[in-house]
Amino acid sequence: MITLEKDEKIIMKIRKHSLLVVWEVLMLSVLFFMPFILIRIISLLGIIQFQGNILYLTFALGGIWLLFLWISFFSFWTGLYFDVWIITNYRVIDIDQKRLFHREIATIRFSHIQDVVVEIKGILASFFDYGTIRVQSAGTQQEFVMHYVAKPYDAKDAILRLIHKDTERPWPVQMGK
Repeated sequence: MITLEKDEKIIMKIRKHSLLVVWEVLMLSVLFFMPFILIRIISLLGIIQFQGNILYLTFALGGIWLLFLWISFFSFWTGLYFDVWIITNYRVIDIDQKRLFHREIATIRFSHIQDVVVEIKGILASFFDYGTIRVQSAGTQQEFVMHYVAKPYDAKDAILRLIHKDTERPWPVQMGK
């Protein structure tokens, strides 16, 4: 997938927060019961008259619905797992999983990074420590952005330490968050 340079080492991998998986499973669990409830309501209200056994229709539609939900979860999980930033001792590699079979990979060297910004909005984001991290560069791609990053200040500190090490500037004693 990616090729590291000679003497290049992976320092950190930045992924989206695992709370997204919990949220997706909750939403899909609610959606799982929707066709069964709708068929039951329709049959009780007599909106549509079913010929034969309604149980067969319920299992057939439920099976198709379950397959749809499974594909939706697999697509979501694949995007979540493969959407990653890799911080090495030379650069930041942004692997952006757009769709199931569409991935974009971009890199930025530390000497090209102009600013690293962390944005945490809301009570849940503050409580569970996730947010948006932006790396602004002077190159052709102006900004790397990743949303719902777990522990964004740790990622920012790691990037800033490597920038200062790369440019051989002294590292500040205390970083404000």
